[in-house]
Amino acid sequence: MKRKSIYKDNKIKACAFIWDRCAKAMQAKVQSRSDFESQVYNNPLKLLNAIREHAMNFQDARYKMSVIPDAFRALFNSKQAEGENLTEYTRKFKAAKDIIVSHLGVPLNLAKYVKTMSKYDANNPDKHKVLTKQSQEQFLAFLFLENADQSKYGTLMRNLNSQKSLGNDEYPKTVVDACEVLSNHKFDNVTKINK
Repeated sequence: MKRKSIYKDNKIKACAFIWDRCAKAMQAKVQSRSDFESQVYNNPLKLLNAIREHAMNFQDARYKMSVIPDAFRALFNSKQAEGENLTEYTRKFKAAKDIIVSHLGVPLNLAKYVKTMSKYDANNPDKHKVLTKQSQEQFLAFLFLENADQSKYGTLMRNLNSQKSLGNDEYPKTVVDACEVLSNHKFDNVTKINK
C-alpha cells in the first residue's frame, strides 16, 4: 500500500522534472497532441513516450501511412557517424528500432525467412510467434552491424561473412549481442599521434 502512495506522490514531480528539461519547442509539440490532457499530462511514462515520438518526427495530424515509411527510413538511415561513439550510436539505433516497432504493433514478419529456420513448425502458431521475434532480432542485429562505422568495424564484418561462407554462422543474433561484439573489437582505423 505504501509503494502506491510513494508512486502517486512522486508521479507529478517526475513529470515536472522531465518537462523542465524539454526545450520549449518540444513542450509545444507535446502540448499540442490530441491526447495530452487525457493521457500524457501527469503521466511520466506516457510523457517520455510522447517526447520520443516527437523527437523521431511524429506529427499527430500527419497521414498515418506516411509515418510508417518515415520510421523505416529513420531505422535504415541510423548509421554511426564519424566521431560518434558506440554508446551514442546504440542509443540512436534503439530509438529508431523502438519507433518502428511501436508503429507496426507487432514484430516484423519475415515469413519467408522464418520458414527456413530449423525449428519452424507450420502447425505450431506459438513457435511461429517465437521464431518471428527471433528473426526480427537477427535482422536488426545485422542492420546494427552494417550501419556501424565501417572504418572502425569493417574487418569484423568481413570476418563474419567469411565465417558464414565456411558454414560457421557467427553473426550476433540480437542487437545487445551485436553491441557487445562491436565494443570488444579493436578499431580497424587506428591513427597514431606523432609527438
